[in-house]
Amino acid sequence: MDTSIGSLRASSTSRSGEKTLSQLLDAARARFEEEEDPLALQKLQEALQIEPDNATALALKSRIENRRSERQIDNWYRLGGSTSTITPTGMPRGSAECSSTPAQGGTCAATAGGGRPPGAGI
Repeated sequence: MDTSIGSLRASSTSRSGEKTLSQLLDAARARFEEEEDPLALQKLQEALQIEPDNATALALKSRIENRRSERQIDNWYRLGGSTSTITPTGMPRGSAECSSTPAQGGTCAATAGGGRPPGAGI
């Protein structure tokens, strides 16, 4: 009888842990959707204490960290007074002097300090 109680207790604890983990992940997702990243990360940390290799928790944590990094970069641009944005080619908008867009047959010359194209002399 002692063995069956221990087995029942272990099973109950496992189900309780699964329910708690599920609740924590649901709460973290809800906080993420509401853009409450610090609270979402707190819930994820609790979930990862229960199951450190939980793929769902790790993936959501990564998404939150990426979003926070992107926001920090945006803040740096705003604080720096820069109105440039990154183009699809990865170059900051305004980092080249163009007569028109290259797709329209125009030419661009990247500037290297002082607003001169490279090799333009001193």
